[in-house]
Amino acid sequence: MSVWGISQDAPSVRQRRLAELSIAQMKVSRIERHAQPQRKLDPTHCFEDESSDEKWESISKADRRCKTAVKARQGAEAQKQVIDDRQRRNMNREKRAAIQQKVEIKAAATRFQAGREDVVDQKRNAKKRVPRE
Repeated sequence: MSVWGISQDAPSVRQRRLAELSIAQMKVSRIERHAQPQRKLDPTHCFEDESSDEKWESISKADRRCKTAVKARQGAEAQKQVIDDRQRRNMNREKRAAIQQKVEIKAAATRFQAGREDVVDQKRNAKKRVPRE
């Protein structure tokens, strides 16, 4: 697994997650806009006229809208937290991959250097073994 493969895929994943987050936030704002009651109703006023079911229905609709908005907001915050966690894990994965790649490069350089030293030693030893005439 190379670092380059991860970093090339990461922007598209990040963009997709941010798009999901913005969609969730737009849904929350739309729900909140509709959750605002069009007219202010005083629940104590409804006690005076108990025969009026319309006012109770209006209050319960507004109450339901507010509850829906709260749930949507909590859902969006939870989704944002999940996205942040994913991004953090992806960053950690990229960092680990970069560190692993550096270690592999150092190991390869060490092997290459050791190989060169072996070749130099072999040449030196070959020169020593050749009898002079």
